[in-house]
Amino acid sequence: MKTKFAERLKELRIAKGITQLELAKYLDLSTDSTVSLWEKGTNKPNLERAKKLALLFDVSLDYLLGEDDEKGKAISERVFAVTTEELELLSRFRALSDTAKQAVLNLISNLETLEKTKRDDQIG
Repeated sequence: MKTKFAERLKELRIAKGITQLELAKYLDLSTDSTVSLWEKGTNKPNLERAKKLALLFDVSLDYLLGEDDEKGKAISERVFAVTTEELELLSRFRALSDTAKQAVLNLISNLETLEKTKRDDQIG
């Protein structure tokens, strides 16, 4: 018997127009068979992948896992908890000069480009 998670995953994936293979690539899986097993109710994703799925489909994790029948507020409307590390970064960033702030933003942009290039190389 299919689990609520299996049914919801398939329903959300189809509604978004994503194939099992596309979803597997998004989750850095080597094959779409894992997604297929999830949709059959044979297996479930680990917590990190479940969180990525909830973000992708813009639903709460509780809804996706079948613990709640309400999809929850859209991700864009939610207030996320901020870690101590993030608060420290914000505090230190605010103390910088405008020139230093721009340098930090440029560094982050360069790091994001580097990481995207690495991911693309791994997929291709």
